[in-house]
Amino acid sequence: MRSGCHEVPLTEPAAPPPSTGSAVAEPPIPPASAAEPPSRAVPRARRTRLVIAIVISVVLLIVLSLVAYELFVPGPASVHVQSIVVWTPDDVCGLETNLIGYHGYNTTVKSEVSVEIQVPNFNASKCVVHTVTTNSSGFSLSDLHLPWEIPASGSNTTHVTIQSPGSAFSGDVNLILE
Repeated sequence: MRSGCHEVPLTEPAAPPPSTGSAVAEPPIPPASAAEPPSRAVPRARRTRLVIAIVISVVLLIVLSLVAYELFVPGPASVHVQSIVVWTPDDVCGLETNLIGYHGYNTTVKSEVSVEIQVPNFNASKCVVHTVTTNSSGFSLSDLHLPWEIPASGSNTTHVTIQSPGSAFSGDVNLILE
C-alpha cells in the first residue's frame, strides 16, 4: 500500500435533479413603466388616423360632387313667354281677331302662373265668352270662371292660371276666346 495516498473511488458526476415537467424558468418580465406606451397603442393610433382620413375623404367627395353638380347639371328648364296673345276666331262677339296682347313672363317648366286678362268690348251688345283655350303646345289653362260676360261698350277682367309645359319654351302663348 502506498502511504499517504488515499484512494478515492471514482463516481459518476451527480445527475441533474429530476424534472418537474416545466422548462427552465425564464426571468420574470418587469411590469411596463408609465413612460412606455402599451404595445397596442401604436395600432390604435394608426386606426384612428385612418378613420379620420376616410371621413375627411368622404366629406371632400360629397362637397366636390355638389359643386360639380351645380356647375355642370343644368337647373330646371326655363319657360320664356314673350307675350300672351288673346284672340277670337271668326270674330266671336265682334271682339276682332288678335284683340289684345299682354307682356310675357319667365318661369320654369311645370309651373303655374296666374294671369289677369282684361278684354274691352266696343260693341253695343254684351259678349259672353263660353270657352277659353290655348293652342300653344304643352300649355294648359285652369281656374277659368266661365261663362265670362263682357258688358256692351265696356270691359271685363278675369284671371286664368296657365300651366307651363314639361320642357323648355320660348315664344308666344295664345289664348282663344270662343
